[in-house]
Amino acid sequence: MNGVQPVATCSDRAPSQDPSDFGMFLPTFAANVSASNPKATYEGRCFSEITFEYSKTSETSFDVLVTTANPKSHLCKDVILFANTEIHHFEVFFFHGTHKLSFHVNTPEAQADVGFGGIKAFAFCENVV
Repeated sequence: MNGVQPVATCSDRAPSQDPSDFGMFLPTFAANVSASNPKATYEGRCFSEITFEYSKTSETSFDVLVTTANPKSHLCKDVILFANTEIHHFEVFFFHGTHKLSFHVNTPEAQADVGFGGIKAFAFCENVV
């Protein structure tokens, strides 16, 4: 139990399950970005490469730059949930390129949470929209 735990992706989290089975609507962990870990990359269900970059802009705000590249189809999209204990934000990425998300953390609790653990990105394997 103390060893490295594997990270489940959409392709290997439950290979024998049908997409309509119970629990398959839950997202998978994609990335954790913070001041100490400012960049992470994930392969989405639509974009082969999704890069997340954390940038602190002030004491009460930060940006996450999301760069989507190499779409697998022209009519696909990736749905990402950005969250920690104080923030939850859904974003749908239809187009490749760089997308800037700005987050404001106005309470001391939210500032402490972002300072401790940053923000996590969770990818939806099925179409949550």
